[in-house]
Amino acid sequence: MSWILENLQIVVALAAGIAYWLNNMRQARETAREREEAPVDLEEIFGPDFDFGKVEPAATPPPLPRVDDGEILRQQQLQERIRTVRENKAANRSSTEVVRSWQQKKDQPKKADMSPNSIRSRLKVPGEIRKAVIMREILGPPAGLR
Repeated sequence: MSWILENLQIVVALAAGIAYWLNNMRQARETAREREEAPVDLEEIFGPDFDFGKVEPAATPPPLPRVDDGEILRQQQLQERIRTVRENKAANRSSTEVVRSWQQKKDQPKKADMSPNSIRSRLKVPGEIRKAVIMREILGPPAGLR
């Protein structure tokens, strides 16, 4: 009880905040209830001059536009070109896979020529040079202190 009397300002502010929140919730409920119960005035929505009897539903959909024979021929030619490009791409894919495997073999160090502990022998391989440069950037001093 003594804490409440010592901190009366906090208690009053807390009570005022709760009362404010409850009042807002009550007003929100009342406005929502009024909106639900209010009749819909069509003249207010559509205007006083709108005549609902004049609206007629569409009997049939509009006809489809005619497509030229030249357009159909052009589309067939494009489909044929796409098919040939895909076939060529599939044929070229096998040759690119051969080149890619050759490059991977080239970047791999030769096990018989160099010892694994020799830095000089490791730097003869391009892939190892890239790794060394990256490791120097990561582990070396910052660029601002060089």
